[in-house]
Amino acid sequence: MLSANQAQRGCAVTNREARWRHAGGGFFDLDGLRIPASEGVRLLPVVDGKSGTVVAVTTVRGRTAIQLQAFHVSAGRPWDSVRLELLARIRRDGGTAEEVIGPSGPRIQARVPVVTPGGEQKVMDVRFVGRDGPGWLLRGTVSGAGAAPGSAEAWSCQVFDETAVKSTALIAPDSLAMELQWPPVEATN
Repeated sequence: MLSANQAQRGCAVTNREARWRHAGGGFFDLDGLRIPASEGVRLLPVVDGKSGTVVAVTTVRGRTAIQLQAFHVSAGRPWDSVRLELLARIRRDGGTAEEVIGPSGPRIQARVPVVTPGGEQKVMDVRFVGRDGPGWLLRGTVSGAGAAPGSAEAWSCQVFDETAVKSTALIAPDSLAMELQWPPVEATN
């Protein structure tokens, strides 16, 4: 069973958080990902516990978070097949999950069991979105208010849809995850 912190991030990693705030428009350039920026958004790096490299980033605004992670993939691993694997894993681990069509295409709406920092077992709403391109896959994990079934929150969808993947980014050691630059560079175009 995942901790609530791990489920919110979407993977088990160390908790080395450096917070980074953005005050204006433009985007965050993390080399492997270019993420749209807006006022009040915080970025939290997700660090691989073995290699110490940043492999994902959680973008937070208000009570909603979306973790973005890009992977180098072979031609036979599009979002369609990864989505089916996620559905099976969630169900095997005691959660519930269904495939739905959302604004960003096919996604998974799930309820996963988690353990809070206080040791209490709870169920958490999570939404997985994804898309693929030549040699890459982008996965978004939405948590918080924006992951609730029927949520009309559009910010996480917008962030996901406007995130660009740089397929030539380095691969993290012993992983298919793209290595991300931290801290991000602020850019306007």
